[in-house]
Amino acid sequence: MAPVWRFRDRLWCRSNWVGSTDRDGDVMDPSQADDSRRGSAIDDRTIQQTPDGMEAAVELSRRELKHSEYAPRVPGYVLQDLLGQGAYGQVWRGVQVRTNKEVAVKVFIQRGGLDWIFLQREVERLTRLDRHPHIVTLLDTDLESDPPCYVMDLIEGGSLAQYVDPASLAPQEQAIRWMEQICQALSYVHGKGLIHCDLKPANILVDEQNNVRVVDFGQSRVFTESAASLGTLYYMAPEQAKLASPGEPVHPDVRWDVYALGATIYAILIGHAPRASMESNATLEQAGDLQQRLDRYREIARVDLEEEARKAGRSVPPELFAIIGKCLASKQDDRYEAVAEVLTDLEALRANRPVSPLAGNRTYRTKKFIQRNPFRIGLAVATMILLPSLYVAWEEQTKAYAARAESVLAAFDYAPGDAYAEVMSAPDRFKKHLLTRCEEFVTSPASSLRVIGARSGPIVNPAAFWRSVD
Repeated sequence: MAPVWRFRDRLWCRSNWVGSTDRDGDVMDPSQADDSRRGSAIDDRTIQQTPDGMEAAVELSRRELKHSEYAPRVPGYVLQDLLGQGAYGQVWRGVQVRTNKEVAVKVFIQRGGLDWIFLQREVERLTRLDRHPHIVTLLDTDLESDPPCYVMDLIEGGSLAQYVDPASLAPQEQAIRWMEQICQALSYVHGKGLIHCDLKPANILVDEQNNVRVVDFGQSRVFTESAASLGTLYYMAPEQAKLASPGEPVHPDVRWDVYALGATIYAILIGHAPRASMESNATLEQAGDLQQRLDRYREIARVDLEEEARKAGRSVPPELFAIIGKCLASKQDDRYEAVAEVLTDLEALRANRPVSPLAGNRTYRTKKFIQRNPFRIGLAVATMILLPSLYVAWEEQTKAYAARAESVLAAFDYAPGDAYAEVMSAPDRFKKHLLTRCEEFVTSPASSLRVIGARSGPIVNPAAFWRSVD
């Protein structure tokens, strides 16, 4: 049956117009409808869809939303495409029938061996963390259904795992932006008292706006727990790779997530997980049991990353690589204390300021200062170059003024008027120099003797004396 809607006084269906209705909702013959229309005004009240019509519409929607024949049945949802599959569950692209919204539905089809506490913890922690733009949002959950499931936002851009490939590496600027967003998400998680414990490219999705969303909190731990939480090899911190034992409790640490953050960004920039060489894989495969495998993994974590990156032929800016390297330090005390410190260094990287892993290098700090202050440095260099020349010019001018001052002083003896005129037209610096010479002369013994000798001037030659006074 086609869906039916009533609009004003007409009855419509999806395929064709059926006819008109009277005020009681009964279908009338078209000719009767015309007669009715002539005798009464059109009713402008909004008329609701009939129950039969609504049922028909829902049924049609269910038929158009084709349910995959391989998907399990989840009440209220139509599962269409399989997006991913793990040991215990599957993630399907689905549609919520009630809202017609596309969603991601995670169903747990493998009940045998499934840790229900583990599942309930993941759902409970997703509920606590669903208010951050870079963490996936939990929309619905039903752990009592068969199969149990929960519903999340559908993120269609795939995960960062698609960039762990030498042929399709992430652009460096984009990787820095994603790293900042992951830091913001982890800072929010840690602020809630949780540690993710299994951060890796496959657990970071990319949405339509090219922003990342952190998912899969099934391995997460709270700060106060004393329980081991094994992550994924090559993305797991060395001290995290331990099995719990009665005498040695394992205390979760936010630096586990710091290590995994560095490993994730390293992988999408280099093309493989850190220290994941063929030799390392062979070493792990030869391990006898899980404990021995974890012991060997901790040994592998000591491999030098810079040498590995050079062998891979990947060029990463030194400062960015230094930040990643500090995240990936094999000793947790050598890592960043918190993701907020990583975010601070990323902001410094963008602002062309020194980053903390390299700040102890004096040559590096000098280089960064020059890069941040090119005008000041250029001005200082130019001043240093010009200063000797300016000094020489100053000295030459000083000598010239000295010679000119002696000449003017001598002219006062035979042409005082001309000497006075020259002094008045001279630059201030020359006048100061001349004044200094006069002060030196007046305070000298020779000046005193000259004054004594000049006492007889008015008597011997009065005219010459008064001319000299003028």
